[in-house]
Amino acid sequence: MRKGRVRLAVILAGMWLAFAAIAEGGMTCYQYQYAPNLVRSVQQILKKQKLYKGKVDGKWGDQTRSAVARYQDRNGIRPAEDEQGELGKSTLKALFGPDAPSGVTVVRNPDHAPEDLWNQDCK
Repeated sequence: MRKGRVRLAVILAGMWLAFAAIAEGGMTCYQYQYAPNLVRSVQQILKKQKLYKGKVDGKWGDQTRSAVARYQDRNGIRPAEDEQGELGKSTLKALFGPDAPSGVTVVRNPDHAPEDLWNQDCK
């Protein structure tokens, strides 16, 4: 019974910290986020090529986006202007070769922040 109470306390503390971060303006704003397993794979590839120095965590953020843009530049990939630093078809094919996913799904407000806060802080 004690383990259950400890586990519940840890969960509640985590939830409180998440809400406190949002309330204090500490919300992390990713306008778009790719599937974490795809991002993790991209981060690993870019890390091996010394283009990405961050943590391989599956989170799509500024460091990953910048590393993808450097990869595109280094490999002569000419993405559309709005795809610079993003995972378009040409970039995915260059990264993964014949095993490249045919497309990716982009999710708005991936952390499921309250819509009014997301609109206020992240748009």
